[in-house]
Amino acid sequence: MNNYRQLAICLTISLLTANPFYADDTPSSEPSLQDVIIVTGKRPSNTSDAIRADTAPAITSDAAYLVSRLPGAALNNNGGLSGQVQYRGAYGNRVGTKINNQSFHSGGPNLMDPPMHYAPPPLVETIEVSRGVSPVAFGPSLIGGVNTVLKEVNFGETSEINLHYDLTAIGRSADSSRAFGGTVGASNDRFKISTSLSSEDGDDVRYPDGTIRNTRHDREVFALAGAFRGDNMEVGLELRQQDTGPTGNPPFAMDIKFVETDFANLNLSTTMGDIKWTGTIGYADVDHEMTNFEMRPAPATPMLYRLTRAYAKTVSAGVGAEISNVSMGFDYSTADMGARLTNPNNTDFYIDNLPDIQTDRYGFYVDWSRDTDLLNISLGARIDHHDTQAGLATTGPAVPMVPNNLARAFNQSDRHWQANTTDLVVRTWKQTEPGLWRFSAARKSRVPGYLERFAWLPTKASAGLADGNNYVGDGELDEEVVLIFEAGIDLNKEGWWLRPTFYYHKVDDYIQGVAYDDTPGIVESPVEVVSFMSDDPTPLRFANVDAKMVV
Repeated sequence: MNNYRQLAICLTISLLTANPFYADDTPSSEPSLQDVIIVTGKRPSNTSDAIRADTAPAITSDAAYLVSRLPGAALNNNGGLSGQVQYRGAYGNRVGTKINNQSFHSGGPNLMDPPMHYAPPPLVETIEVSRGVSPVAFGPSLIGGVNTVLKEVNFGETSEINLHYDLTAIGRSADSSRAFGGTVGASNDRFKISTSLSSEDGDDVRYPDGTIRNTRHDREVFALAGAFRGDNMEVGLELRQQDTGPTGNPPFAMDIKFVETDFANLNLSTTMGDIKWTGTIGYADVDHEMTNFEMRPAPATPMLYRLTRAYAKTVSAGVGAEISNVSMGFDYSTADMGARLTNPNNTDFYIDNLPDIQTDRYGFYVDWSRDTDLLNISLGARIDHHDTQAGLATTGPAVPMVPNNLARAFNQSDRHWQANTTDLVVRTWKQTEPGLWRFSAARKSRVPGYLERFAWLPTKASAGLADGNNYVGDGELDEEVVLIFEAGIDLNKEGWWLRPTFYYHKVDDYIQGVAYDDTPGIVESPVEVVSFMSDDPTPLRFANVDAKMVV
């Protein structure tokens, strides 16, 4: 067995009653333009893509690995529970990602808790991925769109109350990890109620020549969900709590000490005449701490110990209407975020490197679709208004003079930004004898993240890039705008499938790190002085550049 320690041995046990429950087979967008990753125990829909290679259990603790197995997708592995989905050259918040159709902000500036962090494999039912271009109703998303559906009980067919359960156990030898979880509940044709639990932990990953230090993980999730439906209405509520314990992040300068998160999600739908109305209200509250001394070798001197406290609170709401072949809606989100860098050995050392960030977004969308003998077509448009501002940066009396000067300059700058963005989407498809032909064109937008705009102190926080560089933001950044063209065909034959696809992305004002000034390596500015004190004499600043992604 010593020669195979690097291989994970996974065991998944799914226990279903005689009345097993399934997720709703109605996809959130046109199934012909969507991948549906079946994780465990789900009956595939005749109208959705069910990729057989993805029905196997996850061999890692990170559900983002499942998405990475799709054509054009990959995984940015930043730790056992911190993987970012990469899709067609885009990563991070450029790829819209939701959990149970709920959008929220991650808790920290390095995205140690990206959205898939909140999808423990024992509780994942399906993962829906929009191919290339997500519909405008999905919300702001530069490229693609991922929605992970967690397990719950479905409504029954009669008034008789039935009990249901779905339990999963996973074991892996590579890190001596185990995961156990599942959902139990009851339902009839009028109500459903369920509770879910997941518990996971693992040690450092082993391989034939040793151990990869700092790779252990710990996560627990508890959820309650219930819904009631009448003759022409339905209301549902989900409450979920997740506690992530000490978890390693080797690519980063710090590791997770804890991530404590509360979720609430209320959904309503009703039909009035020919109009179907839907509404949703969501809440997410993330508290997060990270350190550079508890899980990895501590710094040589107590002066270099660091603990960062970060938080993010998100409130979202939306209302939509569908009539005939037209759907439209309004959505809103507001978030309060921040991060403070401290030294636990010195209470006088603290820096608000991301002080009291406030973001608001208001959006309106409309989508028209029609099926004709020639082709199937969907046209969509979205307009969003964005408003972002930062508070005042404060520093402790033990902070040196140069960082204090940077904080003062930041406080005197314009810390308020607002803009309007427009998204346009055209998606067409046609089923023929050879296969399903697809063509999409879109104009999509992404506004700068709060780190890219307001990071005034050079640190290695980079929204998950983990490239070892120090970064600072730029308050003058413009939003990214991408033009997307995609064409392809889906060939599905007995025992095999093939999906040749060509896509072209031209991104104006793409945001990435560039040299801080025209003389990299020469320490001649306050930002470079502070960065040099952190062992990086060549800091980068986020800037707008042009980019192309072609395949």
